[in-house]
Amino acid sequence: MNFTSLNSNIGLVISAGIIATTGMTALALSLVKLRTLTISSIQAVGSLVTGTKHVSTPLGFGIHFLVGIIFSFIYFTAFQFIGAKYGFQYLYGGVFFGLLHGIITASLIIVSIGEHHPIHCFRPIGLITAVAYVAAHMFYGFLLGLVFMIARGVTLLPIR
Repeated sequence: MNFTSLNSNIGLVISAGIIATTGMTALALSLVKLRTLTISSIQAVGSLVTGTKHVSTPLGFGIHFLVGIIFSFIYFTAFQFIGAKYGFQYLYGGVFFGLLHGIITASLIIVSIGEHHPIHCFRPIGLITAVAYVAAHMFYGFLLGLVFMIARGVTLLPIR
């Protein structure tokens, strides 16, 4: 498989984005169900647009998955940039990119949702929420790295 051309891998990148976003979303929603997190990022994002909680969840899912697919292209490009050849580079690289992505996202969540959300119940965002979303983005990066590693058919470590 020619893994260097984005044009020949668009389907892979979109599929990887859907898989990784599904995993990250399941993790975040599980944390809400377990009451570790007090707000659903899906509903919070959707209600930023709608201004109401009642119809925000489907829109939030749509936005979340669209952004997840877009970031999959960014991660794919980053893996090419670092010259990933072995599985550990995809896995560790994905976790590292997810850490950076999560820190930026958590900062944006704290400002855009925590301080300026039109619905007051989404405003109290604490450190636990920020850390949970950083961890969720690291999981997203891990899943992307795993999908790209499997698609490339590479081993975890160089074999001698």
